[in-house]
Amino acid sequence: MPDDSSSQADGAFDLERIDPEGNVILLVEGQSTARFLVSSKILSMASQVFAKLFNSKFSEGIQMTHSTCPTISIHGDDTAAMRTIIRILHYQDPPQDNPINAESFAIIAIHCDKYDCIKALRPWTFKWFSDLQSIATAEEYGYLLLAAHLFRSAEQFSRISVKAQTRLSSKFLLEWAAVDILNYLPNHVENELVNRIEKLLCHIHTELQSVENYLRNDQWGYIMDGKVCMNCGRTLPDTAKRCRPCSSSDLRVKYCTGDSRIADYFAVLRKSRLWPSMEYFHSCSATEITLRISQTKAALRHSCQAVSCPLELELDELVRNVNGIIGKVKGLELYPL
Repeated sequence: MPDDSSSQADGAFDLERIDPEGNVILLVEGQSTARFLVSSKILSMASQVFAKLFNSKFSEGIQMTHSTCPTISIHGDDTAAMRTIIRILHYQDPPQDNPINAESFAIIAIHCDKYDCIKALRPWTFKWFSDLQSIATAEEYGYLLLAAHLFRSAEQFSRISVKAQTRLSSKFLLEWAAVDILNYLPNHVENELVNRIEKLLCHIHTELQSVENYLRNDQWGYIMDGKVCMNCGRTLPDTAKRCRPCSSSDLRVKYCTGDSRIADYFAVLRKSRLWPSMEYFHSCSATEITLRISQTKAALRHSCQAVSCPLELELDELVRNVNGIIGKVKGLELYPL
């Protein structure tokens, strides 16, 4: 059993006895510092990197042969991530006071890759991916894609990349660029994700624009509820005899025509924040655009008396087509490490 009283007196950090019968102390030095009493045999079985570290050919391994419980320093590591990894390798649960989030999951994945213990921790990744189903920010998508990439989880990489394609705007790279650890993701992951998001939005935009052509090709006219004041253009109730605001009695039947349907279509697009389209398609995700499209019919103020008004039919078809596009999005494939 190591006697760490003198080192603590010198101001060293408390020793965390991961294995009370351990034979080596790992001193993890990064932005913070921690000391762990561990079993070199357990770590060596889980990680070829640790196995080489404790080999007698290295200075650290030489310490093992000349000391009962040597202190071996490893540098540049995150102490929280290493604490989680070391505990799991020693068949213990991760610390309960520091639950795993998307960022800490990615950091753990980076350290597992560094110490070649991906396989040993893979069973825990099922729980972490399951716990982190709700993804709120562009950075979190990056963290989880990185974790799936490093843990070689093709299923999770595909699932998360589908969500990323539909829920991120094409400007997500600006947010990723501010996060250093996302540099561990291969560049072609970022490039392909951007390309797919832009193609998806372009496809939806094409559907949005095509409605105008369909409406223009249908020139049938239908009576609408209300009357139109020919003096001021106001729409009045069917029972109106005179326009009170302007006192005009020149009231005509209101008709739903190809031109009026197109005008109402673009009016509802503006109301739903879909027009001018280029402004919103550059700043919004496909999911946001799809939600706004699904709300257009509810926002429509178009009192046509036709049983099947062409404008309402086209809005229904637009919603179906866009939902179909979203439903066909496919995930990215894992790339070689």
